[in-house]
Amino acid sequence: MKKIGLLMMGLMLLAQADFSRTESGTVIDSQTKLEWQDDYSDNGGIKIAWWGEALTYCHDLNLDGTGWRLPNINELKSLIVETQFAPSIDSKFINTNTNTSVNYAYWSSTKTRKDNNKVWGVDFSSGVVYQVAYEFYNGRRQQNVRCVRDYK
Repeated sequence: MKKIGLLMMGLMLLAQADFSRTESGTVIDSQTKLEWQDDYSDNGGIKIAWWGEALTYCHDLNLDGTGWRLPNINELKSLIVETQFAPSIDSKFINTNTNTSVNYAYWSSTKTRKDNNKVWGVDFSSGVVYQVAYEFYNGRRQQNVRCVRDYK
């Protein structure tokens, strides 16, 4: 029953998403009024970082202006396209790491309620949302970063 509810929620999000790509390498969702980073030329490729570095990277990002942040889990989940696999994200996003062998997941800024050492992440190769230890995972864990800001 829970899976049906999650599927319905996902389908509602899919129906609501209205993505458009800009010349500056961002993707705008006109329904949620969010602007997403999809240009990583400042980094030479998709940014991979530890969680604390991801927070700083987004805060300092100057891509067609400032105001970027690491997305919370609900914002990040809004990008999942339930009817697609590898990648499970809209085709307007041309820079998405879906390499399932390493560094495939994307950080969110949302810590889990039960364990303050874990945050939520999204795997866009499968559309799975999961929790991961942000400080210690075989020493350290690096994941992909996609920054977001409010669209004016």
